[in-house]
Amino acid sequence: MQELDELLKGITLTDENKALLASNTELASLLVKLRDEKRNANNEAKTYRTEQEKLSSELKAIADAKKLAEEQTLAEQGKFKELYDKQTAELEQERIRNKQITIDNALALKATQKGILKTDYLKLLDKSKLLINDKNEVEGLDDVFDNFYKENQNLFKAEATNTNQTVKVDSSLLAQGSAGSQNGGVGADKDYFAMLAGKQLGTVK
Repeated sequence: MQELDELLKGITLTDENKALLASNTELASLLVKLRDEKRNANNEAKTYRTEQEKLSSELKAIADAKKLAEEQTLAEQGKFKELYDKQTAELEQERIRNKQITIDNALALKATQKGILKTDYLKLLDKSKLLINDKNEVEGLDDVFDNFYKENQNLFKAEATNTNQTVKVDSSLLAQGSAGSQNGGVGADKDYFAMLAGKQLGTVK
């Protein structure tokens, strides 16, 4: 039989054994059946391997896509964090600048009132104890500046005696001065107001 001949190809058998197999149809059919089952098994295994390879390829593609998505997400998160950190740092720097401006302005005002020769001298002042409260007020300003002023009076203009006193003139005295002016002339008027100013400032009793 032809199928048996194909089956026996590649198998080393004597002609006698081949004749025996050919004469035994039951055995020959069994061998052909075994061959067919082996072929089917091989085909199934090949199909299985093909499907496995396809599935593995699909799973790898999914894993690669997931990994890429995760990497992109992390990259975006990194960018957001970087941007957040940058903005936070800029806001902090702005807060520090505003704080320093508030302190410098308060010191400059106080120093000007005290007659500082140059505001640049305020760079010598220790500002570490000055704080800004919730009301944007400088805490510790008076103590820090007063200590600086006491220790560095050579940086300020000398205070003139009684320059800050306000001369308050009684209206009745002004009336008297006016009358004296009419009676004694311009000279009497000057003398009277010089005396009046002296009384007000405490230089004339």
